Amino acid sequence: MQHVEDTLGATEQDGRADATPGARDLLLQAAVTYAEDRHWEVSPGAWLLEDDGPPRCSCGDLGCPMPGAHPATRDWQRRASSGPG
Repeated sequence: MQHVEDTLGATEQDGRADATPGARDLLLQAAVTYAEDRHWEVSPGAWLLEDDGPPRCSCGDLGCPMPGAHPATRDWQRRASSGPG
C-alpha cells in the first residue's frame, strides 16, 4: 500500500515527510479538485509552526486549544468558497 506522499514525490528527512515544491502543487490541485467535485466550501485554516521550540499555532495564541486545526479568520463563513481562488 502506498501513501499519498510516496506517490507525489515527498521525501522523508529526520523522520518527517516533506513534500517537494512540485509535490505541493500536485497536493494542492488534488485538494481543490476533491472539494470542487464534492461541492464543498472551504476557507483558510490555521497551521502548525514547527521551527524552534515546540509546535505552535499560526494564529499566535500561545494557549490555542486547537493548534493548527481551526479557521484562520473570524469571518471564515463569509470567505468560504468552493472555487480554487
